Amino acid sequence: MRIVYLVDRFPSLSETFIAHEVIDMIDAGVDVRVFSLGRPKDSFALPERVKALDVVTYFPFPSPSRHQKVRDMAMAALRMVRRGQLTNLRRCLFDKENGGFSRHEMLLLADALSDPHWWPQIIHCHFGTVGRLAAMMKHKGLTQAKITTTLHGYDISKYMRQNPDGIYDLLIRETEHIFTVCEVFLSQIRTLGASKEKTSVLHMGVDYDGLIACATPMRRNASIHWVSVGRMTEKKGHEYAIRGFARALLDNPKLRMTFSIVGDGPLLPKMQALVEELGMKQHITLLGAVQHDEVQALLTQADGFILHSVAAEDGDMEGIPVALMEAMALGLPVVTTRHSGIPELVEHEVTGFLVEERDEAALAKILGDIGTQCPDMSKLVEAARMTIKRDFNRKTQAQRLYGFFKTILGARPGAGRTAQSGRGG
Repeated sequence: MRIVYLVDRFPSLSETFIAHEVIDMIDAGVDVRVFSLGRPKDSFALPERVKALDVVTYFPFPSPSRHQKVRDMAMAALRMVRRGQLTNLRRCLFDKENGGFSRHEMLLLADALSDPHWWPQIIHCHFGTVGRLAAMMKHKGLTQAKITTTLHGYDISKYMRQNPDGIYDLLIRETEHIFTVCEVFLSQIRTLGASKEKTSVLHMGVDYDGLIACATPMRRNASIHWVSVGRMTEKKGHEYAIRGFARALLDNPKLRMTFSIVGDGPLLPKMQALVEELGMKQHITLLGAVQHDEVQALLTQADGFILHSVAAEDGDMEGIPVALMEAMALGLPVVTTRHSGIPELVEHEVTGFLVEERDEAALAKILGDIGTQCPDMSKLVEAARMTIKRDFNRKTQAQRLYGFFKTILGARPGAGRTAQSGRGG
């Protein structure tokens, strides 16, 4: 089985789930390649398993210079001419229908997908923005591979608001299957016209066994330490988490609590100013970007986890944050919001605590009650762990995805031979 993972940037510190899924497919015996449409913007290291196999191809999008762009296109065109793929070359350069994608993108990707030494049976896309590109490639006859796409959040919320109606029509028509990370997004893509047969929920998962091995017993210290993990963007709701935490301390003067927030992003300076304005510098620490393994180490030293996700003004929304799953697997009580797919993960007072979006008072009350009453949360923590083990376990979710890939290839005997013979153009 040969699969291309088509992604925007790889690896990304805020999208570690993609790197983990690639590793899981490699472990399952899949011949994987990763096509990244640009270089990573952050410092998240390429996983050693992926690095050792040398399976990542980086595309120069956007091109560093016009000269380099012309040179790249010329070399790709020459390779396609030598392969006799003149029809595909014409489609890349002269077809007017391109869905907003450039000839540069089309040509370089078509060249990579038509390498006679390795061509994919499936192109699996993370995020609908990239899925649209794969769907256009399929529509123009530039690949015979099956297209599958996972929708995560931004792509089915903010991106849709910023683009015209029908932006996903081609994706819905050309893709073999669309996965969503939660029921909320599943309903939304079906409302746009995707059929039940071509859509389903596939939750992201975490390394449950590995996290359980790292978990530490619940502590009952005089001081409670809360942690939050998420990029400094509006939808992560850091402002409300900070204000709610500060209010809990003001409402309960004898309460001893600290709060560490992991994450970098455009709102970091604003959050730093807010912490100072509220007089919380002794209680709240903003750590900026932290590598994934270091985040887990921080979580094992915490007493609880806060993530106050909200719908941003521009429409951007979460799916089901992986950080919440990790915290629950590690045995931390979580306090979060009734936002998007989060209630599919957290049941109020059963596997965690839920408040309404932007409700600082409700957040403060829960934090205050936990800090002053010291309730026994062993049953809640255990129920949360079982939820992760059952429904958000990376191992079982990878098995589901692998099984689906086998099914769609098995549904068409000789899929590989057909794809190969159809690539000449």
